[in-house]
Amino acid sequence: SGIESENEPAALPLNIAADRALRELRRSLRGDPYAATALIAILDAESVLLAVNDEWKKFALANGAVIWEKLGVGARYLTVCQGARDICSTQASAFEKGLTAVLGRDRDSYELISPCHSPTEKRWFAGRVLRCTGRETDMVSVLHIRCDAP
Repeated sequence: SGIESENEPAALPLNIAADRALRELRRSLRGDPYAATALIAILDAESVLLAVNDEWKKFALANGAVIWEKLGVGARYLTVCQGARDICSTQASAFEKGLTAVLGRDRDSYELISPCHSPTEKRWFAGRVLRCTGRETDMVSVLHIRCDAP
């Protein structure tokens, strides 16, 4: 409730904690050649996007997310997965189940390589869901890293 005890500082506001988690994740990925262009989002326990990196924004806008509310901060990521079922039902459903398992604390992480083709290009992404560490343990990160076809 914002009151600090002698042994434990008050929790950070969620948006500040999410921005911090995003910065820490980017720092931890330095040196990974694939991660330089990773699409990264930090989600709360209800799958609401709290923070996204510039690559996420660029990809969403370049690929038809005309209405930013569908893929930007404040959007619910599980709703995006449910909407993608029409396009690639097997992969979207599997990713949704993996994300739900991490959000529900049944797993610490999940990864799936799947197609994410555009009308002009064939492309594959490794989708990763990781539990954020530290006090903000109710948050998870979602990364989409472009990779070669499996």
